Amino acid sequence: MTDRGPTVHLEAFASGSGTIYLAAGDQYIAERDLHLHYWDGVHRVRRVRPGSDGPDDCPYPGMSAFTAEQAAWFFGRDRVRARLVGLLDESLRQGGAVAVVAPSGAGKSSLLRAGLVPALARGALPGSRRWPCLVFTPTAEPLVALTMHLAALTQADPAEIGAELAERPTALADRLREVLEERGADRLVLIVDQVEELFTQGAEDTIGPDRQDFLAALGSLAQARGQDGPLALVVYGVRADFYARCAPYPLLREALEHRQVFVGPMSATELREAILHPARSVGLDLEEGLVELLLTDLGVATAQGSPATATQDEHPESGYESGRLPLLAHALRVTWQQRHGSTLTVAGYRAAGRIQGAVAETAERAYRRLSAEARRVAEPLFRRLVRIGEDTADTRRTVRADRLTEGLDPQGTQAVLSGFTEQRLLTMRRDTVEITHEALLTAWPRLRSWVDADRAGLLVQQRLGEDADSWHHDNAALYRGSRLELARDWAASHPGELRPVESEFLAASDRAGRRRRRWLVGTVTALVGLLVASLAATVLAIRELDTAQERQRRILAHELVGKASGAQANDPRLALQLSIAADRIDHSPESTDSVLRSLLTPYAATLVGHGSMVRAARFSPDGRVLATGGADSTVLLWDTSTPHPEQPVGTLHAAPGGVNTLAFSPDGHTLAVGAKDSVDLWNVSDPHKPVSGNGLRTGHGRVWQARFSGDGRILATADEDGTAVLWSLDGIGEPQPLGSVTGGDGGVSAVSFGPDGRTLAIGNDGGTELLWDIADPHVPRRLGQPLTDHSDWVTALTFSPDGHRLASGGGDGVATLWDVSDLSRPAFLTQVVTDSPVAAMRLTANQLNVLGESHRLDTWDLGNPSQPRHTGQQLGGAAWSTAAAMSPDLHMLATGNTGSTDNTVVLWRDQRDIRDRAALDPIGAGAWAVTFSPDGHTLAVGGGDGSVVLWDVQAPDRPRRLAQLTGGTTYVDAMAFAPDGTTLATGSTDATITLWDTRDPEHPREISRVTAPAGVRTLAFQPGGHRLADGDGDGGVTVWDVTDPAQPVRYELSHSAAREAVGALAFSPDGRQLASGGVDGTVTLYALHAALRHYDFQQLPGHTAGVDTVAFSPDGHTLAVGSSDASIILYDTTKLHDAQQLGQPLTQHASWVRSVVFSPDGHTLISGSNDGTFIIWDTTDRTQPQAISTSDRYPSSVVALALAPGGPLLASADQDGTVHLTDLSALDDLRTHAVDRACARVGQGLSRTDWSRYLPGQAYRDTCPS
Repeated sequence: MTDRGPTVHLEAFASGSGTIYLAAGDQYIAERDLHLHYWDGVHRVRRVRPGSDGPDDCPYPGMSAFTAEQAAWFFGRDRVRARLVGLLDESLRQGGAVAVVAPSGAGKSSLLRAGLVPALARGALPGSRRWPCLVFTPTAEPLVALTMHLAALTQADPAEIGAELAERPTALADRLREVLEERGADRLVLIVDQVEELFTQGAEDTIGPDRQDFLAALGSLAQARGQDGPLALVVYGVRADFYARCAPYPLLREALEHRQVFVGPMSATELREAILHPARSVGLDLEEGLVELLLTDLGVATAQGSPATATQDEHPESGYESGRLPLLAHALRVTWQQRHGSTLTVAGYRAAGRIQGAVAETAERAYRRLSAEARRVAEPLFRRLVRIGEDTADTRRTVRADRLTEGLDPQGTQAVLSGFTEQRLLTMRRDTVEITHEALLTAWPRLRSWVDADRAGLLVQQRLGEDADSWHHDNAALYRGSRLELARDWAASHPGELRPVESEFLAASDRAGRRRRRWLVGTVTALVGLLVASLAATVLAIRELDTAQERQRRILAHELVGKASGAQANDPRLALQLSIAADRIDHSPESTDSVLRSLLTPYAATLVGHGSMVRAARFSPDGRVLATGGADSTVLLWDTSTPHPEQPVGTLHAAPGGVNTLAFSPDGHTLAVGAKDSVDLWNVSDPHKPVSGNGLRTGHGRVWQARFSGDGRILATADEDGTAVLWSLDGIGEPQPLGSVTGGDGGVSAVSFGPDGRTLAIGNDGGTELLWDIADPHVPRRLGQPLTDHSDWVTALTFSPDGHRLASGGGDGVATLWDVSDLSRPAFLTQVVTDSPVAAMRLTANQLNVLGESHRLDTWDLGNPSQPRHTGQQLGGAAWSTAAAMSPDLHMLATGNTGSTDNTVVLWRDQRDIRDRAALDPIGAGAWAVTFSPDGHTLAVGGGDGSVVLWDVQAPDRPRRLAQLTGGTTYVDAMAFAPDGTTLATGSTDATITLWDTRDPEHPREISRVTAPAGVRTLAFQPGGHRLADGDGDGGVTVWDVTDPAQPVRYELSHSAAREAVGALAFSPDGRQLASGGVDGTVTLYALHAALRHYDFQQLPGHTAGVDTVAFSPDGHTLAVGSSDASIILYDTTKLHDAQQLGQPLTQHASWVRSVVFSPDGHTLISGSNDGTFIIWDTTDRTQPQAISTSDRYPSSVVALALAPGGPLLASADQDGTVHLTDLSALDDLRTHAVDRACARVGQGLSRTDWSRYLPGQAYRDTCPS
């Protein structure tokens, strides 16, 4: 087969039963005897025959960045690499540095090292083949790093280079010219990757003098002249969330403003290249379906079994989160390790843990291999490698090896370093150690729990370590006052974790403190007479004391808020108690928001009573009783009909060996308790007085699961030896075995009866299910072939009520749906993926609920069972549970040992104050815009098919469809109601703007239709209602006079700061300012005069990528701007021509921020994102907004938000076309009575023991008095 095109030539030859076929440009090969020659310009591969041992080279570096030596395996970044080379060419001609900006994990380092450097070596720019390229990171001593690289290039003494850098830059330039001339080169390239280390590797959070000298040295080299242009081309690599930190420094700001390359998510085609081409380059095949599975797991939506659509290539931002790219790379590397011959297989990928779990599985495997002593070392060692972010995400930290290991067991330290370096999770250089990629910080739950458990304490440790390292015995740098107290308290609670230099630093601080106190005593004694004589001085001293005490209270409260945040995932009760204490000590927006964050979760109660790990949990059929079983063979019964169960109502004692499984009979009167090799049956008709009944001994090893038949007359046990036994419960006396079935290879791990009691499904620890006909339970009969669908053991099985479908859940986090209408020939329907092993499931005719060990409950709509639609997600967190159960009505969840070892059970209820009231019917081709009428009675929804639907939402629980309009031929991406509510403007990407008369919303009438210069992306009415602004696809802003809506008159603002489409517009409430956001990242603030032809404007810096949403606060003093760089920036717009950024960017979203809206009182901001969530922010303190609630994750991107003018009703549109109506009316009451509501929820404040632990030295306060 030969396919000749303008740029690609393909030849393939197959023999025997070998087959070759094309699918969207990807070639999949199956069977045997194959020779394929493939080339696409510079890349040429000769494929090997499947079934051979395959190559030894792994073309996937895992979580490490690609290096220049691995450039042959670096694919998928041709477009961004071309733009980077183009900007370097511009820099060559015009001067100035180039900045490469990317979110963590987007591939910035790989682009620089394996993309740019080899491209220059190939001659991408004139003469670049001979240019030396120095690639380095600043480290903690950036001038030293630069000096060492320049010394290596010039073969000079580093001391000489350092002196020339600091004092004689002209001499250094002359030296470099000579060296370059000898090489036949006219310049060098300096690539400074991870510029954020200038902020994170030092003791200060800003750039100190030595770092400014480093930047100045780079600037002088870039300004020095070579033969034809600058002597040095400088390229900076900057993590996106440090963008604002760079703004105060002219050399960085100049590059970011004028020569910036943003590295965002790859398109679907680029991802395919990154997956397929490295394998092909070393002669590897990928099994059919593996690419689609990888893309689906990554978050790139693909049709069932089909490549991603062209739309996804054009709009890659609609796909995965760029920070997940290292997880894909690691999963590919581990899949290569599991390859079959020369083929990467689906089974190997699943065995590796898939994208969701590959990194965590690798890290856990490395951890489990450690000895007990090494495990004790691992936690403090990893914590030293993490820098806690105070207003940015946590980052990895490069640490000198000798400082990293100080105070730790040498053998244990070496074991940790060796084990994790072998798995490429740590990187060891000659004298430094670092985490290979920051993705590990979020992908490995154990590391997250280490960090989150005591974030405030780690911040104290971090500052202590940095200050001690930079101390140099300067007494002025020693600690005193509250800072010394905090450091001393941390050291006391973490014995053995101080490094010697830190111990010496604290000891010196103590000595200096004692000297100061002795001096003060003498001084005070001498001044007593003067103080007595001076009343004014006394008053001043009292005020200063009050100020000091107030400052101390603020510090204590701030530390408690940090500890509450760290405890949220593992111990929500403690998080609430700490937040309450913080607010009692210092009532502030920060402390109130901390309480609200906990209140706005479904946390209901913590059940205390077990003496060891909780291993099983089960609700009774009516949901009024929860049974929990522990490793100590104790079963506790809890009355869950009460809001806050404080004590168990009944206690059972099972056989020795620990409780493995619990099951209630269908009538709820009998509880089966499975232990080591037996099952005890208890009568729990009265849970206050459980009665022991007859038990049974299986004799087949540990009982993993027990389940009752629908009529309660048969009990099935899943046994460790691979047998499932059926027991009769009909007779009087002990249960009798009826028959048994085998589960294939391995132990039986799950069982489930069909609804008619004639079918039994069993699953084993090899990931396989078997169906058995048990109409005659004495002689079970196998049905059909084994169902193989999991890479880990089967954890849960359940039938639909009609028995026509079977769902199986596994330890691999996958739930599979089978059509078992014909039991002899089950048919695969679909699979869904969760973020953790499946703990329990519920299957109805049209819905599948999957509860994972991460205590996340996912809901899937099975209207089309072959293509389930993800419709909801509850809870979720960083911690996993050892046991999990859901109530029959799904209103309660129970999780045991949630991320902790305190042997508790956490009860979660669907009791949230902020909840969806209704979901509007999906609109064709997705919902892209929403807006309320000024009276809040009507909601307009714009669709991707050009339609606009009007809804009556006066009764949010019962929204009523009013009318459907045709707003264009393509996406209706922009809508706005006039202030008087009589006119609706709709704009479409087909460049039409339509004005509608909506005085009778059930019968809207088209008034006029005009054509905009380009596709309409956004619309906004000026408060007076006489002017309408639209943002065009060509970067223009047009204002229409709509005083007569039948004849709009056009005015175009002559200045347009945006070089690409204008994606957002908003007028200030007084109409004097207009804010616009461009797809190129520009934000412009226009100061409008009465005549539109006269205006001033100001560009606002800050964002690194496209702006798609802007909003003014109701008082007009604040502007919120959301961007596809996943951040939100607030600006103070009080002064008409001098807007200033407020605080740091808000970076809690994981993807593109699509919409922002303010509440009517201005104290709340709501943001929606491509990550499928909306976040509610408290903006009472505009400089430090706090995220108080994050919505359940929607099935797709949240593309638009609108808040009803009255405030309590939020409309959020997701990309699948559904619009959710959420009631926010309880928010103000919650904010007002936060602590009282929290005390009612948690029952009591901090105990005296916990108070002493978290507030040592402070007098105890009952923070929740009765």
